[in-house]
Amino acid sequence: MKKTTGFTYLLLIFLILYSLFAFSSIKTIGAPIIDGIKGNNMLFLIGIVWLFRFLFMKKTKSNLKVFISIFIAFSFAIISFIFNKNSQSLYAVLIAFLPLLLVSTANEYEGKKFKSFLKIVTLLSIVYSLFVFLEFLSYDFFALKFSLSSTASYVTRHATMLGTSITTSYYFILNIPFEVIAGNMLEKKWKKYTYLSIILSVIAIIISQSRICFITLGVYFVFYFLNFNKNIKLHNKVLIILLVSVLMVWVLNNDQLSRLYQSYGESFSTETRVNVLKIGIDEFSRHPIVGSGIATYYKRLWNSSTRFVVIHNSLSLIDPHNMFIYILVEQGLVGGFLLLILFYNLKKDYYNPLPSFIKKNIKILLIGLIIIFCCGSQLINEINYSVLFWTYFTFLFSYSLCERNDLHD
Repeated sequence: MKKTTGFTYLLLIFLILYSLFAFSSIKTIGAPIIDGIKGNNMLFLIGIVWLFRFLFMKKTKSNLKVFISIFIAFSFAIISFIFNKNSQSLYAVLIAFLPLLLVSTANEYEGKKFKSFLKIVTLLSIVYSLFVFLEFLSYDFFALKFSLSSTASYVTRHATMLGTSITTSYYFILNIPFEVIAGNMLEKKWKKYTYLSIILSVIAIIISQSRICFITLGVYFVFYFLNFNKNIKLHNKVLIILLVSVLMVWVLNNDQLSRLYQSYGESFSTETRVNVLKIGIDEFSRHPIVGSGIATYYKRLWNSSTRFVVIHNSLSLIDPHNMFIYILVEQGLVGGFLLLILFYNLKKDYYNPLPSFIKKNIKILLIGLIIIFCCGSQLINEINYSVLFWTYFTFLFSYSLCERNDLHD
């Protein structure tokens, strides 16, 4: 049993590494081809990993409760495929729900490995942020070597093996609260690495030029000062303010980063997104109960020639750039309600037993996630990011199980 649990732990770490570092040419090997576009073989990897973990690991009542909640939401979503008979619809359901199933395999063994996981998060964040910075300095070289996106729209906003610059910045937004947790939980010698990873994550987000993530950084800064102000020594406060000031001066004096402080009214992308949201809200109003069906309009696999879709005579982007509108348009109030039940069960069984310090960080993370998901749908339409996200929370929920059992002893 110990060998099995050790192997399943390594499988989760493998998923993180594969999401971050496998090239797109590797991720498309054996992947499904839909509408002439190759998907991602992570779809098969995550299915195999989950099945192995679910069959061979000891299950708790919490595991089963969460699995049932996911299965009910999944069953409702799969109806879209049955009615649409659309391969895009089946692919959309699978990339949304297969990574989510990971949390139904949270276990005490990986809870005991939580500190090891935090060390890996810290080190990977340092490595990936340095990679992003090197890309910023010489993107053409990396685009050639690693077959990254080199389209005109990414001249100053660079893709990585994880995905677009936006997806990459979402990764660092996810990382920062976990890095703060690592700084509190890990041994003293690791603190310097956690501080370094936080600083580099901030720089990587700025370089990625996602305005919503830049705003989220500001929200993080405010909430961390409000929550942990008393615990920060005066000289550290001065140092943080100096670092923030230096970063702001750098941003304001770097033409390549001008997108971050460009007026929203001047931005074509902002105008387009507002229009797309209006179209999405209109479509939801037409089918408010069960939605219009998954991938009826918003395809998961598309290219530059198919990135627009006509919805009731209105031209819209293939992605509404708002996860909440995305869910309501496709699954309606019923689908949204089923997902709320799932998240309620996750909160009750896994969030409540966590120590107060971790709870504070997760609350700040959730605020950040709500902000970025109001402008992006990566969690449900990009499997690389989704796998990372739910793997992180599988470790967190595993740690919660350990905490809960210690309280019961």
